[in-house]
Amino acid sequence: MSKILIIAEKPSLAKTIIKAVGGVGTFKDYYENDKYVITSQFRSFIRTKIYWRLQKRA
Repeated sequence: MSKILIIAEKPSLAKTIIKAVGGVGTFKDYYENDKYVITSQFRSFIRTKIYWRLQKRA
């Protein structure tokens, strides 16, 4: 069975989504139930991409 991955930009947004979805088990870095896997990213997606581009140049 496939699941839907939800990546929230902040942990607080992930918690809001978790409350809306309901019935989600807590794991170390993510939350999961039968239908969803919910996680968050602590840095902005754009800043992370720029960081990796700069690392490749060095």
